Amino acid sequence: MKIRLGYVSIPKTLNITCSHRITYTNYIKYPREIGLHKLDEIIAKNLENLKEILKYNLQNDITFYRLSSSIIPLATHPALHYDYLKNHQTALEEIGKFINENHMRIDTHPDQFCVLNSCREKVVQNSIEILKYNYKLLKSIKLSPQIIIHIGSSELGKENALIRFENNFNKLPKYLKESILLENDDKTYTLEDTLNLCEKLNIKMVFDYHHYKCNNK
Repeated sequence: MKIRLGYVSIPKTLNITCSHRITYTNYIKYPREIGLHKLDEIIAKNLENLKEILKYNLQNDITFYRLSSSIIPLATHPALHYDYLKNHQTALEEIGKFINENHMRIDTHPDQFCVLNSCREKVVQNSIEILKYNYKLLKSIKLSPQIIIHIGSSELGKENALIRFENNFNKLPKYLKESILLENDDKTYTLEDTLNLCEKLNIKMVFDYHHYKCNNK
């Protein structure tokens, strides 16, 4: 068995990041054209740094890497709609070509705001937008999307929360269903909980050993 080591987002050795951000509060301080220009500058820097990280990974025989969810700032903000692919498609395709030519395994893991089984409809809808963004980002670099999420909330009890997840998952478009992988977490949903739900939904599971050590009862 070949073990392919990897890591998430930030290589401490290089001291660079592809997660430079701008908050919406700061964005709206500028006229729209200037704000969009600043967004483009941040995206370009994130993509430039991502290229350097991938080159570093290859040099060190690291072929598994989890992309930052913050490469495109404000991508899912409901008050801001902009086509980030328009000005950055060439850079994204170059990154995808490098990844594919070097047989790297790439996935994403949306942050804690992606809660598909929340009791609040607004949170569920925002979570779906986050999933769509991650899918769009991976497709733009010519990859088969692999989006890792946790089951999420345990509001109203685990049994109810698992039913909510299943119901909301089944409402997703087919392309998102096929992109999602579930991971056990460190507080609520054990390896067994997660695996049982994956089998029920016929999707893949990611085993997080560190989470398992924290939560295996």
